[in-house]
Amino acid sequence: MQTFFLTTITLLTSIFFMSPLAEAAPGNHSAGLGIGEVLLLGDLGDQVNSSLGFNLNYEFEASQMFALLTTLHYSSHSDSTNANSLNIKGLSPNLLINLAYIDKLVLYVQTGLGLFMVSKKIGTQEGSITSLGFDLGGGFQLGLTEHFKFGTSLTFHNILSATDSSASPPLTIGGTYIGLFLNVFYVF
Repeated sequence: MQTFFLTTITLLTSIFFMSPLAEAAPGNHSAGLGIGEVLLLGDLGDQVNSSLGFNLNYEFEASQMFALLTTLHYSSHSDSTNANSLNIKGLSPNLLINLAYIDKLVLYVQTGLGLFMVSKKIGTQEGSITSLGFDLGGGFQLGLTEHFKFGTSLTFHNILSATDSSASPPLTIGGTYIGLFLNVFYVF
C-alpha cells in the first residue's frame, strides 16, 4: 500500500511539475465563438426561464499574466406560455489573469465592467434599458494546436438596475445571471 502511494505521488509530481509548461505569447490575438447556458438569478429569473446563450470573443495577450478578453453575448428567454420574455445583449471588456499553466492548460480568472441592453416583457408591460454591469468569473483554456484552443468559462454578471420611464407604468429592469460557456478560439 505504501509503495502504491509513493508511486502515485511521484507520478503526479512529475506530471505537474516536470512537464513542459504552456506559455502565453504576448502580442497574440484570438477570436472565438461560444455557446452555453445562461442561468437567470433573482429578479431576472422570476418570470422567465434560463436558456442557451451565444457569445463572440476577442482576446489580446498583453503579457504572460494578463490579457484583454472582450465578449459580445446574447441570450433570449421566455416562460412556458411565451407571455413573458427577456432579451440580454452585452459587451464586456474584461481583464483576464492567468493563474496557472499546466502543460497546455491555462487556468484563469476574469473581471470587468460591461454595457448591457436588456428588454423585458411581462404580460402587456414592455420596457428596455441600457445599463452598466459587472462581470466576475473564471475558467480554463486548453491549447489544441498552434492556432486553436478551447475551454470553458463560468461568469457571474450583475446588471445595474435602471427604470424605463417610457413604459406605462415605469418598468425597473436589472439583476444577476450566470453564464456557463464552451468556447473555441482561433489564434492569429
